[in-house]
Amino acid sequence: MLVPKINIDFAKGNTKRKPCNIYPYWFQTEAFMSLPDKVRLLYFGLLMLCDLEGRLIKTTAFILRNFGYADFTSVDEIEEALMMMADKGLIIIYEYKENGLTIELVQIVDYHKTQAGKAYQYGSSNYPAPVGYDVAPPEKKIKAEMEKDSRFINFYATYPRKYRKASAAVVWEEINPTDKEFMKIMEGVARWIPYWVNVGQDSIPNPDVFLINRMYLSNPLNGSLDQKEKKGNDNVSEDYFKNSESYPEELPF
Repeated sequence: MLVPKINIDFAKGNTKRKPCNIYPYWFQTEAFMSLPDKVRLLYFGLLMLCDLEGRLIKTTAFILRNFGYADFTSVDEIEEALMMMADKGLIIIYEYKENGLTIELVQIVDYHKTQAGKAYQYGSSNYPAPVGYDVAPPEKKIKAEMEKDSRFINFYATYPRKYRKASAAVVWEEINPTDKEFMKIMEGVARWIPYWVNVGQDSIPNPDVFLINRMYLSNPLNGSLDQKEKKGNDNVSEDYFKNSESYPEELPF
């Protein structure tokens, strides 16, 4: 029997696991939102079961035992749910052969685009990617390209928090701003800087977060409140999120 080196650790209850990143953009994706509720929940379960390149062995009994009993009653239902995900292009189910034995694997599509830091480690998986599936880590390639992009250089030089430049470059490439949107980004940074000066350096989000949440389309809180009031006044925060002009209109995915 071909021993699943990674997944066997899960079966033994190994809790040394990376955190998976779950972004709101999934809920703006038609392929994901067209799935039944329990299948969407199972998809997030796969994110927790997969290795650091988004792959796992398609063992329906194992998946059922870990995530299924609340919503699924049999391995056949798990199999059906996985096929739904595959039909929507969210996962790829493929065969892997070794020493004359064959197992089925699952690749979470675009896993490398949705996980940052230690949650994704290129070249760490015990299993190969599906044939024809491009899993090249985007950070190095895109960062090199963005180093030549004068607009990204201008944004990063202006942004007051210099951190996670490669991740910011990935998001920038995903947005691929037009000249008009570039101006909106820079205007948004200019609007937020005075607010960050008042509330302190720790309140400045990383540049990739600023871009991925399209904070440049929003406005900071009213600057008339002092720092203590801003941190302690729940009504201000509630009013802020109720204000449609203060919340990002869309996500960049």
